[in-house]
Amino acid sequence: MRKLWAVLVACALGVAPSLAEAPLAARTIRAGATVTADDISPANVTSTEALELIGQQSRVTVYAGRPMRAEDFGAPQVISRNQVVTLVFRRGSLVIRAEGRSLGQGAVGSSLRVLNTASHTTVSGSIQPDGTISVLPQP
Repeated sequence: MRKLWAVLVACALGVAPSLAEAPLAARTIRAGATVTADDISPANVTSTEALELIGQQSRVTVYAGRPMRAEDFGAPQVISRNQVVTLVFRRGSLVIRAEGRSLGQGAVGSSLRVLNTASHTTVSGSIQPDGTISVLPQP
């Protein structure tokens, strides 16, 4: 109720509320879905904010006609929790591959903890575009 009151007061004073500047959803976008140009209302599809949302993954469900806030979207997750992944360790010409199970989820370039299924050791690595985990050297 307070939020509605604040918007009404802002409109009466001639101040544009921040919700009006955000692109609007043309249809319901489910959590986990990737945003396309068809998901953004035609009036907003060319705005800078709208163009930045295309290709992002929705973290929450956004209903048709509602504002699409940047904090509700992020880079697409390529690894999900408990997914079986390939660990790759490289040092010079030495390349070691092993199987692991992810302990979280992440997008390309983010750091992720993974359980090595052979040794039951937890290692950290960086998610690569091909879905493998590049293991970081242990200190």
